[in-house]
Amino acid sequence: MDLDICYKDFPTIIKGKGLNGYGKEKALTNLPAPVSDDGISVEIIVDGKKYSGKLNKA
Repeated sequence: MDLDICYKDFPTIIKGKGLNGYGKEKALTNLPAPVSDDGISVEIIVDGKKYSGKLNKA
């Protein structure tokens, strides 16, 4: 029995279905809106309590 021959192109099939960590390409319309560079919004949870705010450049 010779197992060196494959009759299907499995790498192409795997990439096409987005399997094995390849993922499918997202449409450009699904991208988040650009963030202004005057600061960044942050949100953290500490001991089950949510804190949010904005970090500004110094």
